[in-house]
Amino acid sequence: MGQCGLFLNGREVGRVDWHTENGRVLVQARCPFEERYIYRVCIRGESGDALKLGVMAPQNGSFVVCRSIPQYSAGPLRERGAAGLRAEIVRTLPGQELKGPFPFSLCALEQMPADCGEHWELLLRQCAQKACGLRYKKWGDTEYLVFPLQEGREMAFAPFFCLVTPIALEGEMCGVLCVNKEGEVCRFCPETGGAKTDSFF
Repeated sequence: MGQCGLFLNGREVGRVDWHTENGRVLVQARCPFEERYIYRVCIRGESGDALKLGVMAPQNGSFVVCRSIPQYSAGPLRERGAAGLRAEIVRTLPGQELKGPFPFSLCALEQMPADCGEHWELLLRQCAQKACGLRYKKWGDTEYLVFPLQEGREMAFAPFFCLVTPIALEGEMCGVLCVNKEGEVCRFCPETGGAKTDSFF
């Protein structure tokens, strides 16, 4: 029997349970129902292996998805223990594109690893430590920092205000910063999905 948290925009909203039976892995993910939205669940392990559970369906006031998967194709659920596993919800409106503005899938965004950012400048590390709902992805030579923007609340990355790119993501406003391989903070360019390295804002 295994279990891990189910996250939406960096906040734990439900859980995923699974167990093995007759050579198959039986998986169930559950969280509160949200009207008008489509929820898709993806489970990712420490190795980067991902398992897409699919679209959640309304059931007794909750969103639920149940799957029976052959053990050989259960991906990260075959890893020992649940410590390195993380389940993410990709939330979209009907007809909304799933990929988003990044060169990777939205479900690839995860919590920032504890050992990350050692090559960043001190101020950026301090901002990242106090940021609520911060999500992270390293893609090639670029690191992506994605965090919620909420009206009336202080932005954790205020010292980098001029470099923050606001985008609508999964029905909410978020800010995006990029960090290049030298550890320099750059603007995110939605048109290319990468970092904007020139100095003109």
